[in-house]
Amino acid sequence: MTFSIRPGDGGVFYLSGEFDLAEMETFAMAVDACMVGQRDLIFDLTDLRFINSSGLQAIAAVSTQVAPRPIVLRGATPSVAKVLEIVGFSHAPGIRIEYAERAGAEHSGSLTLIQG
Repeated sequence: MTFSIRPGDGGVFYLSGEFDLAEMETFAMAVDACMVGQRDLIFDLTDLRFINSSGLQAIAAVSTQVAPRPIVLRGATPSVAKVLEIVGFSHAPGIRIEYAERAGAEHSGSLTLIQG
């Protein structure tokens, strides 16, 4: 599955497919083109099936660019949520993770982790 990033209203970016090294430039160009004047940056990960360290590095770079405003990662699939947890994104400054409600998932209910 190929990667895509689609800007939406209110600073939301919808990511889908597989986010790896080959997609870093696509991600950076899309975010750079749309983030000027945005108060919030929200990455909707609902349709993202895979992310590796390159994708995580690109997201972390955006977080650094927009600091002190946080970025929000929302709706991660269980496999992507696991990667975010393993690498400690829930403790990264400037990154807020919102886990969507999933029946039977490790994160049932709505959990918002806000880190300074």
